[in-house]
Amino acid sequence: MPNKKIPSRCFADVGHPLKTSTWKLPYLHADGPTDLRRLPDKFKAINDSEGHLAGDACLRKIGQLLNNFPKRTSDFIARFGGEEFCAVLPDTPPEGAIEIAEKIRAWILDARISHPSSPSGFVTVSVGVASTIPSMGDSVNDLLTIADKALYEAKSNGRDRVEF
Repeated sequence: MPNKKIPSRCFADVGHPLKTSTWKLPYLHADGPTDLRRLPDKFKAINDSEGHLAGDACLRKIGQLLNNFPKRTSDFIARFGGEEFCAVLPDTPPEGAIEIAEKIRAWILDARISHPSSPSGFVTVSVGVASTIPSMGDSVNDLLTIADKALYEAKSNGRDRVEF
């Protein structure tokens, strides 16, 4: 799984149709790109109670699940930094993105990765969804910021959920 720590590289380095800081004009479709940000819930508790090796193993399992999640060839999923993952879904309307985010959330829960500090006993994820039809002058970082806000809304509203 690619590991992208710089937001612009998450979009640009793998042949994605986006420049490092602004959208390429031919990419402006009816349904703009969507960014899904996901974070394992209460991940720090895994590191604290079971150690960093267990935390790393957990992230590898999540990465493998995300790599194996059915997706289109244009979709891109990467480790975004720390325990955060990012998915870029070009030409995806908001309703479709929310549906995909819910499927990913359930896919990870159904894998039943042990997490003693989770109410379910298994790893859950919170997902923030953002979608946009970019205009001239808009930055890729604008989309990432909106997705980030939705992610933290999911966490503050109880975790193991998707917020748009």
